[in-house]
Amino acid sequence: MEIKNRKFVLPNGRGFTAELGTKISGEMRLAKVKDFIDAQRDTRLKTNPGYLYIILLTRVVKKIGNERSINSAVIGRLSPEDFSFLIDFFNEINHGLIKRIPIECSCGERFIREIYLPGEV
Repeated sequence: MEIKNRKFVLPNGRGFTAELGTKISGEMRLAKVKDFIDAQRDTRLKTNPGYLYIILLTRVVKKIGNERSINSAVIGRLSPEDFSFLIDFFNEINHGLIKRIPIECSCGERFIREIYLPGEV
């Protein structure tokens, strides 16, 4: 089953040009095992473990605003707020969370039901 790219809107979006309107939107795909293998082979990761998410984001983010290609320079332009958002979004979709549904029990208790679909990784 092929899962389509998941769309997102950056909370800050400074430093990027919007496709339409003022919000900076983009798309991210699920990570693949190959992405992690390639990241482990990247020499930047061997010298600085902090590059892991930068490397992974360059592979899984398919679009941000009007950017033609996503590379480490594009990821480096993200504000800390946007970078944190993308890391959280990456973790959320790669742990298979599809949707959160508020549910109320007949006893009056309320809770959130999370629906999961496991990804490749």
